[in-house]
Amino acid sequence: MAIYSFKGRRYKTRGVHETVEVGVQMAMWQMVDDLVGRQPTTTDYLQIFSLSVAGDGSSGQKIVHSQEQPEYEATHVIPCEQPIFTKIYVIDDQTHITMLLAEEY
Repeated sequence: MAIYSFKGRRYKTRGVHETVEVGVQMAMWQMVDDLVGRQPTTTDYLQIFSLSVAGDGSSGQKIVHSQEQPEYEATHVIPCEQPIFTKIYVIDDQTHITMLLAEEY
């Protein structure tokens, strides 16, 4: 079983660059780093981020971060100028790490 550390060169696709605010991108990278720091030997190669508008009236960006193996899910709300609805993947293929829109997969 491979160990995915999410260390190394990080890339983002054009879709992420054009669609997702930089602050939201940075927050998602930090969420990955925090998860790896808590459970470095049990981090799935595929991290999933479901973005929506926070329902608390703050117009913040709601981010549900999850992985399949082992099962993990955490919800975060961060300040954001223009919250969006989309799904983003962060994939560690052991040579580089890529952040991409789900439709770019």
